[in-house]
Amino acid sequence: MNVIELSAAHRAAVDRRRRIICQEDGISPFGALGMDMREWLEYRLNLIDTAGCQIDAIIWDVGLCADSYAVYQKTRLLPQVDFPGLNEWRKQGIDFLETLVTETHKRGREAFWNERISEVDMPQPFCSCPHESPLRENYLKKAHPDWVVKCWWPQGLWNLANPELRRHKIRRLKELVENYDLDGLQLDFARHTPCLPPEAEWKNREHVTEFVRMTRTMLQEMEKIKDKPLLLAVRVAETIDGCHRDGFEVEKWAKENLVDVFTLGGRTGEVDIEAFKRITHGKNIKLCPSFDGHHTNDGYYHPPFAYYRGVFSNWLEQGADSVGVFNWTCAGEEVYDSLSDGFDMKCRSQRDALFEAGCLADMRDKAKLYAVERRGGYPWAGNYLYRNDDKPLPFKVSNGSTLAELPVFIYTPCAADKFQTTLDIITWRISIAEIAEVRMNGRVLPFLSSDDSWTDPQIYCDKPQPTCGGWKCFPIAPEYKLLKATYELPADCLKIGRNIVSVRCESTETGELRTIEKIEVHTHKNEQISSVSVSR
Repeated sequence: MNVIELSAAHRAAVDRRRRIICQEDGISPFGALGMDMREWLEYRLNLIDTAGCQIDAIIWDVGLCADSYAVYQKTRLLPQVDFPGLNEWRKQGIDFLETLVTETHKRGREAFWNERISEVDMPQPFCSCPHESPLRENYLKKAHPDWVVKCWWPQGLWNLANPELRRHKIRRLKELVENYDLDGLQLDFARHTPCLPPEAEWKNREHVTEFVRMTRTMLQEMEKIKDKPLLLAVRVAETIDGCHRDGFEVEKWAKENLVDVFTLGGRTGEVDIEAFKRITHGKNIKLCPSFDGHHTNDGYYHPPFAYYRGVFSNWLEQGADSVGVFNWTCAGEEVYDSLSDGFDMKCRSQRDALFEAGCLADMRDKAKLYAVERRGGYPWAGNYLYRNDDKPLPFKVSNGSTLAELPVFIYTPCAADKFQTTLDIITWRISIAEIAEVRMNGRVLPFLSSDDSWTDPQIYCDKPQPTCGGWKCFPIAPEYKLLKATYELPADCLKIGRNIVSVRCESTETGELRTIEKIEVHTHKNEQISSVSVSR
């Protein structure tokens, strides 16, 4: 086994402080592209320019139509994407990527390029059209059908098992590094899976490893030419097993020093940091669990700030080196109000988190919300990564007696003399009389209150769950009256790590679908007086 040797300068660059790593989808909202560049920068970098923001590195995710068209000007390999706003900037002599990198460095932050391994195909010229439209035909995929795996996307996705495709990608990435003053690259395997032949991902794992190895080798060569460290991050699943299902042998990547940062997950707060610490032991590889604020985990689109505190403090308590955000709000509410199509990204709790979530001390002793995770809500993946298919909620309750045992993860100590804690259970078609008993780690919890007219716009009960990404997907359906039951939760019965909530239901025989939809633990300090509800 060949292990990549890294220079002292490279190791020092890996060790730079990164509290929050922000993966910025700089293309969204589309309607902002083409506006005066100074105004666009004031919008996109609004929070970064605000004192106290904890973002230390930006991964610019502007690879619209990657491997078919380019948003950047300095390229001999790809034609330019035909997009009105970007066309307007090109007429003005503005190189979009160069501007982003320069302005990021002016602010003392690192600038990375996010390489979407297999982007879906945008229509050319850009317009609104069905996924199957001929306007989405990718000329490279048409010329090289063996570069593609047939899957859920009508045009197919890139197949890293093909050596010619791997060489093509490396040529293009090398051109990017040559032409722009980047601090490194992120290989984003979450965009999109599969990137290997379906049902044979693990069998073909070496092809992805070879691509990661080729990328690392290219960056090492460019380090010597540019006389600066060039780091490599990879965005992969939140568990080792999930990585294996997608064909990513991450243990080998760590052993060979092929990567500097593992960006973990995206749509879940449950990241197996301990397992990744084991495979990176003795290596100077950083762990950065990440949270997608737009394609968020089901049921928690634009949640209260306490929810983000629960997620990010859990990660940092487990030893994550930094936290990542993607598709996150980037400006204050007043800035979004001036944009015609930026409403979906306007989120006060995300704004507040950028000034707190990268530092454990800033979140300690403040109100938090920990939730049992939910399935569903993501249409853009065919494998493990980003789908949350293995999450326990919603839980179907059968006729007669049903016992649900559901995990909630809490890594922040909750001393009984400091914290008040409660447990909320939200159900569909289950009355309070049918909830016979609720336990936390075996201890029976006293009942406090209930509300049988509770509404939650992100719970659709017996209808298909809308896909994540946008408040327009979540109108409140008044006919869906839920039950919210609240229980006293003594803080001293909580464990560090995995806790088990047991709910025993005694249901009558009605034949209707009945479900436990959400379970939430709320913690706040004894002297705090604040609402612990999550929905309105």
